[in-house]
Amino acid sequence: MERVLYNKDRIKIQELERSPEDHELMIDGGEGVYLILQRDILREFAESTPAHKLLDKIRNFDSTFSHALSKTGLSEYDIHLAICRAYTNKEKAYLGEVITELEKKVGI
Repeated sequence: MERVLYNKDRIKIQELERSPEDHELMIDGGEGVYLILQRDILREFAESTPAHKLLDKIRNFDSTFSHALSKTGLSEYDIHLAICRAYTNKEKAYLGEVITELEKKVGI
């Protein structure tokens, strides 16, 4: 099952079931605006890409996204915020799993 990392304000980001290292970004349920963020791209965009440079980076692997986004009324800042929140949620989930495993090991 695909794990949803962010789902708010018409934007949904989730892990791909067949490849949890990859993510899909959908606007309005993927009707017209859909983007695959391959391995480590979510992290790179969240940690290293300023919002105002996001569309330039996306154009490197999807030349149609910017045009499709312009039709939605959402901005690159909206997308960047969603990516940052999705990445944060993914990291929180991972850390929760690590803590749970550690607690099992030490018996608490």
